Amino acid sequence: MPTDLDDIFASVAREADAIPLRTAAEARRRGRQRSRNGIVAAAAAVCVVAAGVGVLASPERWADQKTVAPTPSPTVTSTTVAAGPLPMVGKPIPYGRTVNETSPVIVKGRVYDAWKVGDKIAVVAADARTGEVVWRVEGFETSQDLGAFVSATDDAVLVSSGGGRTWVLDPADGSRRWDFTGSHLGEWVVHQRVLVQRNDQTGRVDAYELKTGQELWSIAPSADKVDQVLGMRVFGQEQLQDGYTDNRLVVVRRSGKVELRDIVSGDVQRTTTPVSPPQGAPPGSLIAYDGKLYDDGPGCCDVDPYRVVVTDLGTGASKKVFRGELGHSSGGMAVCDPGVCLLDREGETTRVLLIDAVRGSVLWSVPGPSTGSIAAYGLDILVGGEGGPAAMLDGNGREVFRTADGDLEWLDGGYAVVMPPLTGGEVSVVNAPYGAVSRLGTLPARTGPCVHTPDRLVCPTAKDVRIYQLKR
Repeated sequence: MPTDLDDIFASVAREADAIPLRTAAEARRRGRQRSRNGIVAAAAAVCVVAAGVGVLASPERWADQKTVAPTPSPTVTSTTVAAGPLPMVGKPIPYGRTVNETSPVIVKGRVYDAWKVGDKIAVVAADARTGEVVWRVEGFETSQDLGAFVSATDDAVLVSSGGGRTWVLDPADGSRRWDFTGSHLGEWVVHQRVLVQRNDQTGRVDAYELKTGQELWSIAPSADKVDQVLGMRVFGQEQLQDGYTDNRLVVVRRSGKVELRDIVSGDVQRTTTPVSPPQGAPPGSLIAYDGKLYDDGPGCCDVDPYRVVVTDLGTGASKKVFRGELGHSSGGMAVCDPGVCLLDREGETTRVLLIDAVRGSVLWSVPGPSTGSIAAYGLDILVGGEGGPAAMLDGNGREVFRTADGDLEWLDGGYAVVMPPLTGGEVSVVNAPYGAVSRLGTLPARTGPCVHTPDRLVCPTAKDVRIYQLKR
């Protein structure tokens, strides 16, 4: 977290000695169901599965907890006064025309954004520290019914027309390296060194060296078609804006058989069939994290109860740790190692559950927002948002912060940023241990979601993309 924000909360910490601190060490893992994948760019119309991860307390700490709803605790609302508009870094970077929506990304100190200019795509790269434009290129062909999207790693920038052609650029100057085409319902997994692409119609999988486009390996179409490919998240990849770093790739077959492969060589390291095979698993219901596969489907409502299955891809051990009730559905899942955080929904009613993945018991259950997603970071959980109420819960299920109409997103180190609606409003940062709020400034109306690092916020408007300071 930037030193400036640490200073802001220092006085709050001194005044909050009466608030009990958590005894477990803070871990830095993050989870989110239906989150945007900053690398594969879900907007690139390639149906990327990008579920996240989080960490909660150990089984030893959980052993004394009751499996009932915890008593709510009062929300702390200490604040500092916002000083007008959020400080801008450099000048707005103009699109040169009106743009309905773009999806900028921030990778390795660079801001990238792409937009349509007639039947062409334009791309810009800017220095996140100064706001200065590093390069700007145009001429990537698209059509009226396809979009313009960008994603990146440390060593490559991917520009896509969405379900059509994708160009891989050099981050240094925007020069073209290679390009490829893909199905609009296919799937990408972008690793720091490898791009893996699945064809949804045939199930064929091809892996390429990201920098050069050289084909590394492939999986030919077969009767047991490949339904999904998943990158493996690991400890510390809270945002995952710059590509997977773990070399393990998960390949899910139509039969429910799961293969663990080396993403560089394509070699099969282990094949296993979970206790409840993920046959026809919808995108977003599977999470690959730290050598395990987490599955919260299928099943829905009064027909077939959903279940949560955890499979160790290294040993093949598989366990059904939870089964939903008839009439209920899963509204989202995050890995809270060694547990699972879950949104259990029945009609308009939602409950947030913490499930012990070792013992298979519900450690606590509390009411939650009827819409939105779930994300875990350390011992804390964010639920809701996406246009509705959002709340921050601690590792015992107690609410420490709530916002009525904004979004909550993890920043780093136990801090969350509170984003206003698209119509504009105030940006705040919440200190998770205390629920203390620092009001940083206001944002104007924007056309789509912003992206952030610990000290920068990048937001698109109809006319330009803007870089803001998140510290004062």
